[in-house]
Order: sequence, then C-alpha cells, then structure tokens
Amino acid sequence: MSDSNAQDSTLPAWAQALWGATLSLLALVLLLALAWQVLLAERNRFVAMEPSVKPWVQILCEPFHCQVDHWKRADLIQLNDSAFNKVKGSVYELSATVHNSAGAPLAAPALELTLTDAQNQVVLRHVFLAQELAAPTVIRAGSDWPIQHKLLLDDSLNDRVMGYSLVAFYP
Repeated sequence: MSDSNAQDSTLPAWAQALWGATLSLLALVLLLALAWQVLLAERNRFVAMEPSVKPWVQILCEPFHCQVDHWKRADLIQLNDSAFNKVKGSVYELSATVHNSAGAPLAAPALELTLTDAQNQVVLRHVFLAQELAAPTVIRAGSDWPIQHKLLLDDSLNDRVMGYSLVAFYP
C-alpha cells in the first residue's frame, strides 16, 4: 500500500520555510498579546512592586481606558488586636490594628463591623470606608495602621449588643 497522501502534501522548501516563519511570527504576536493582557490585569501589583514602571503602565493603559491604582489584596490584610468596647452610655469605641503582610504597599481597606446579640443574630452592620477612619492612602509593606474610632449607637441597641466581628475588604 503506497502513501500517496504524504507525497501530495509535501511543499517545496521555500514554502515550508515561509510557513514556519508565519507560524513563528503568529506565536510571537500571541505571546506578546498574552503578556500585554497579563500586564494590564496585574498592573496595580506590578506598580506596587516596582513604582518606577508606573508611567509606562499608564501609557499602556490609555488605549483601554484603564487606571493604575493602589494594589488591593484583602487576603494580605490582617486585623490584629481588635476590640469593640462601651465607653459611656451609647458611645462605643472600635479599635484594631490593620497589618499589611504583603511585600509591597497596599491600599487601605474598608472595614465591615457587624454587631450581634446573645443568639449571634445580626443587630447592626456598618461599613467604614478608609476615608471615614482617617486611613492613610496606602499601608506600607509590613507596616500597621492603628484604628481608634468612636461610635454612637441608638439607645435601643445598647442592651442587645453582645458581640462583634470585623472584616477588612475592598469595595
């Protein structure tokens, strides 16, 4: 049995070289497009790790109308030493230390405070944006942001509040 299909599909050497060059060029273009996409998707992390690239990343973002912002990674934010205590009457104080465990600066997060009753049912939930808590724009790598914030609760909630939880997140 002869293999006539193999002989019919052979190309001259110049055509094979052209086809190989075309495929190589296509692979290079696709690789560059992938690199561009990764750079745009991870632009804030790249700029946080290496601030000197920010002008170049901004130029690359212009055609896509994207912005370079501070890096946001809630999983690299730790809340330490949090407390929610009654000061006097209906005045309470929220205190905590927000720690940046990343190797680069992170944007200050928002905090969600949830107050619960004796049955662990939600009594009140409030989100504090970073600006409300006088947060720095960014928290430097490995550093802390101490928080002390006074709250005035409605008198009807005074006897119901038995517990709290505090969560850091980026809106």
